[in-house]
Amino acid sequence: MSEVYVMEAKARAEGGKGIARRIRNEGCVPAVIYGSNKEPQKIAVTGHSLQMAIQKGGFLTQAQEIKVDGKSEKVLPREIQMDPVSDKIMHVDFLRYDPKRVVKAIVGLEMVDIDKCPGAKIGGVPSLARTDVELLCRADSIPQVLYVSMEGLDVGEAVKFSSLELPDGVEPAITGRDFTLASVLATRTSTMSEVEGGEGEEASAESEEESEE
Repeated sequence: MSEVYVMEAKARAEGGKGIARRIRNEGCVPAVIYGSNKEPQKIAVTGHSLQMAIQKGGFLTQAQEIKVDGKSEKVLPREIQMDPVSDKIMHVDFLRYDPKRVVKAIVGLEMVDIDKCPGAKIGGVPSLARTDVELLCRADSIPQVLYVSMEGLDVGEAVKFSSLELPDGVEPAITGRDFTLASVLATRTSTMSEVEGGEGEEASAESEEESEE
């Protein structure tokens, strides 16, 4: 688990677009802390603190710490709103941290065992169908990443969600379907390899028939 960077913030009593614009012009990001049966608290997080916390890694999958006017509070980032043009962070929602509470968490996927993938060896391209999945788990048990094994996959074959080994206490948030996580995509090289392989088998079979005759 990566080290948590303490974010500096200050309380704000006002809201609205004009106030949010002023906060951003001052180098801060509007945010809100909610949950634990307490009133939501509007805050302004310093942009530098927020960026440093994100760069530490695991920002969305582990408890973070915010110091609001000198008082520290553990939270879980729940939603980050980005500007669609500049990718600048516009607003962040934080949930007060309760280690026993079951929460929804978005966890990233990472392919492994590509060197053991037959489809990749003949030119196929291992590819993630999605970059993350939504899980249900306790706040203190959110996985940092889930690994998708590509071992044994040929061109055109895929890895389904049901094949993942989830940690104890972790369940999928979506249960109605078994969606694809990754697959081995065909390429011209892989197609040619399959064709050549098929021709080789046919030639071998013809040679055996001639020997028998």
